[in-house]
Amino acid sequence: MDAGDIVAGRYELVFKIGHGGMGEVWQGFDQHLDRHIAIKFLRDAIFGDLDASALARKRLRREARATARIDHPGVPTIHDFGPYGDDQVFLVMEHVEGLTVMDLLHEQDGRLPLPWAAAVGAQLCAVLTVAHAESLIHRDLKPDNLMLRPDGTLKVLDFGIVALLDPAMEDTKITEAGFYPGTPAYMAPEYITTGAISPHTDLYAVGCILHELLCGEKVFQASTPMATAAMHMNDEPPTLDEFGVAVPEEIQSLISALLKKVPEERPQSAAEVYERLMPFVVDLPSLPGATAPAPSPDPARMYAAVAGRIAETALVGPPATMSPAPPRPPRTVRFSREDVAAARAQAEELAGDGLYTQAVELLRSKVGAAAEALGTGDMLVLALRKDMADVMLLNRDFQHASEEFADLAVRLADLAGPLHDLVLDCRHKEAGALAGLGHNHKAVERLRALLPDYESTYGHTSDEVFDLREEIGRLLMVNRRYDTVWPMLRGLLVDLGQYKGEHHPATERVRRLIERLDQTHEGSGN
Repeated sequence: MDAGDIVAGRYELVFKIGHGGMGEVWQGFDQHLDRHIAIKFLRDAIFGDLDASALARKRLRREARATARIDHPGVPTIHDFGPYGDDQVFLVMEHVEGLTVMDLLHEQDGRLPLPWAAAVGAQLCAVLTVAHAESLIHRDLKPDNLMLRPDGTLKVLDFGIVALLDPAMEDTKITEAGFYPGTPAYMAPEYITTGAISPHTDLYAVGCILHELLCGEKVFQASTPMATAAMHMNDEPPTLDEFGVAVPEEIQSLISALLKKVPEERPQSAAEVYERLMPFVVDLPSLPGATAPAPSPDPARMYAAVAGRIAETALVGPPATMSPAPPRPPRTVRFSREDVAAARAQAEELAGDGLYTQAVELLRSKVGAAAEALGTGDMLVLALRKDMADVMLLNRDFQHASEEFADLAVRLADLAGPLHDLVLDCRHKEAGALAGLGHNHKAVERLRALLPDYESTYGHTSDEVFDLREEIGRLLMVNRRYDTVWPMLRGLLVDLGQYKGEHHPATERVRRLIERLDQTHEGSGN
């Protein structure tokens, strides 16, 4: 690629901003809309073979659409994406002016004043609050992916990019990927050991970032990425006073909580972290070379001031009362089983193209019509709801998916019996959705309760049972329940070797998992 090249018939390459192992980033110009943009190119080679490359392109489309749902000023807008040439894909984004927080640290002698560290962290958590509400996990938060604009506002870069590299993304189960992309200096222990992610995964990285902003040193830094990862898994994080940095106890307590090894011991949400940081976002000094005086008048502040006053008075209290609408005459429900069959087929096609939101909306409209015509307990209505919950899970809408699967499991059990395949599948997927929300203890409880029913239905040596036992083991590793997970995984490895063979993929996968557990918790279980 060279300056002056045209991408997709409209995006002119102006100059290269940077390059790395994944590809290149260029500043560009949108000739159709007469504006500056940024273009990120990803090389197919980073995804491995042709099948992996095709899958990555599919993920790029999905992740771009998912990221585009984040309606927040702290996330650069995505404008376009698609293939470029025979071996690359491109992503067109809003052009962001400013410094990365890593560059800012270098310019500020390696550390930031507490008010600015709190301001960066609070803005980051504001972005994560809306992203996590959409079940989007960044996975690679670090100072290089945070951009401070001249007006002091923060932009969070590269949402969804790391997800393109994760082979486990196509599976809603807790499965082994073998390689977990990201930056070891900011990786949560559960992600390093099992690849499991949840909102708590990003919060761990927030703790790493706050620590580095305040003292200029990473929480853990070793000579190799593997050694750094091992420190995150095994070592207690140092406190700021060990680096000669004095901060209020509330800040050190927050960082220590964010860096807990067990995900559910961290703060419950990014919103909670935001609230704990905001009292320290006061009396911010200027940052020469990074921030610039605001224009007078400042249109952005004018707009924000009006929005703040509206929120203080007009958007509080009980909902506005509305005059009741006049009663409407009963309507005839237009519904046929053929319509439902066509809708299910269309929804499957939409989901296959990554248009999950449209698929859910289509299925929800048919659920309403079918329920009105047939009743909420009809099998066809429940089948439609099951389709909708499956798409919600694919769309990482874990909250609504978990609620749907839990209710469906009860209703389907009443109709078809507690050991029907659909009932077992709903119970299994409810657990997967709970794990996606970070509710790992609840997920383990659900899976453990499911195991005897799987064994009686599919047999003790079935693939379904072996996979379920592995999932339970992975979640126990996330929860650092080493006393329980050691004998469980060793027993599973013996059974897999006996019934599947020593070189079966599942056997090899569990063996690697135990090896990783050895590295994580040296000396236990031997």
